[in-house]
Amino acid sequence: MKDLLVSCFTFIKNNFMPGQQATPAMRSYYTATMNVVLVILKDYPQFLCDFHFNFVNALPEHAIQLRNLILTAFPKTVHPPSPFSQGLKVDPMQD
Repeated sequence: MKDLLVSCFTFIKNNFMPGQQATPAMRSYYTATMNVVLVILKDYPQFLCDFHFNFVNALPEHAIQLRNLILTAFPKTVHPPSPFSQGLKVDPMQD
């Protein structure tokens, strides 16, 4: 599955050029890839955590939304603190 996603991202990198008008087929491909990553992020976030380096390297620099989806993944066992809680101090937090 990792190799398939890297191939999808490499295809985007080679065919989705910044500053050029994207064809409707390329826009549909990008949207479909986003949907696949969203499903993986929701159901299998550990998979994105394990291979984030491969995925980010295969993405073009201008695919910021896809890059952010991959980098926001965290394992289900990790419970990040709520940013809206009173008295939240970032400095003493563990990794």
